[in-house]
Amino acid sequence: MFDVDVIDDLVFALLEAAARQLVVSSWPAASPPPKSPDVPEIEARRDDDGALGVFRFSTVVADGVEPRPHFEVGVSQARALGLGDDLKAGDDVGVELPLIVLCAVALANIDSQALPASLAEDLASSGLKEAIIARLTLLRGTPPSSPELAELRGLVTRYGGDVVRWTMSVQADVNALPEPLPERLVLALEKEGTARLLVVPAVRGLGARREVLAAIAPVPADDSLWRFLELEGPRLLGVERVDVDASGAGWSNVNADGIPLSVDPSALLLRLDDDARGRVRAAAAVFRKRQGAQIGGAILAGTAVLRVIARAARGSALEPRGNTELGVQDEDDGSFVVDVHGRSLRLLPVDNALFVGVGGSFAPVGLDGRLLDGDVEAFRGVCSAVADAVVGTEADAELVFVDDNGGERELLLSGWLRALGEADITGWLPTDERAAQAFQDVVDVLLDER
Repeated sequence: MFDVDVIDDLVFALLEAAARQLVVSSWPAASPPPKSPDVPEIEARRDDDGALGVFRFSTVVADGVEPRPHFEVGVSQARALGLGDDLKAGDDVGVELPLIVLCAVALANIDSQALPASLAEDLASSGLKEAIIARLTLLRGTPPSSPELAELRGLVTRYGGDVVRWTMSVQADVNALPEPLPERLVLALEKEGTARLLVVPAVRGLGARREVLAAIAPVPADDSLWRFLELEGPRLLGVERVDVDASGAGWSNVNADGIPLSVDPSALLLRLDDDARGRVRAAAAVFRKRQGAQIGGAILAGTAVLRVIARAARGSALEPRGNTELGVQDEDDGSFVVDVHGRSLRLLPVDNALFVGVGGSFAPVGLDGRLLDGDVEAFRGVCSAVADAVVGTEADAELVFVDDNGGERELLLSGWLRALGEADITGWLPTDERAAQAFQDVVDVLLDER
């Protein structure tokens, strides 16, 4: 057999082994995932043009039926993946898996010797290991580098310990269906004799950090913000108790009297010295004073009090990210809709209002001097960040305000936003937990802590 055929066969086998790891939830650490029927049927093959693809074969089920992960796929999802417009329940389809992710996993498997024994023997006896690594490296492409990837890698370095076998980063895939995929970090994890793969999108916002830390689940130190909140949180927040859920995907949830409070999970692991503890107490006192009689009880669900406390613990402040590009659309009703990396903000100058998109509609975040979540610094930072993004562009529209006496005042949209952020805060809007979470996502992608 020619070397090129041997290389092809071994590359296919390595990619199929990686695919089996990708489509099962976990496997015994000492043994790679078995073949079908324990995992879906996997096949690497070339099409008529010679393009390489790796597929898992699934059965189509009707919409409304919960598909078994990887073994089945809903009709609508299969059509969105471009598998055919005339599909029906009972059809078998091949769902293409992300090749660059599989190449990264295959390369890591070779380096970490995490291969089935027979495949490892074939690779060693071929004498073509370097050529095969070169082929996989070429298919994988250049490993990306971005601030978002660096942030996730930093969490893995600080908190991963022995749980993380290896990590690999992969490029964005603009041709993926049903929508483009961002850069991703691949982690191989091993805990209590069980191994699994985790693929995390390297995107701005809280979600990726939550996913990484939930998987690693580090134990907080005695002097961490986590333990401090358990001890002093009730007095600081005006509740009976504060619990931090350390189980599974809920690892980063904080509850005060049963009310979920959102915070960056990495903030909970911060280690506090005396100065940091003093800053936290002072920040909580200022927050409670601003909230007045509304603090405590259900109002906490709509506040960002833990974000305020976490910033105080770090001794940091929020500043707009540099070079932020936002899409701004001028609406017929005098409002402006801003696309913020997947979230939407609605600006309504006539009412001095800022809204956030939630479930197909908009909920108020700031309305004529009142705020949704009480995080004044974050609200001002978002106003400033959006102003910075639109100033000097076509989106920086000229606004005309008419006072009660009929006098007119002209102001650019960016100027109005800065004035909105600098206005005095006079009260608080009713609690809206979904809107508060959506606005926190906006804060995460627009602002840096420095």
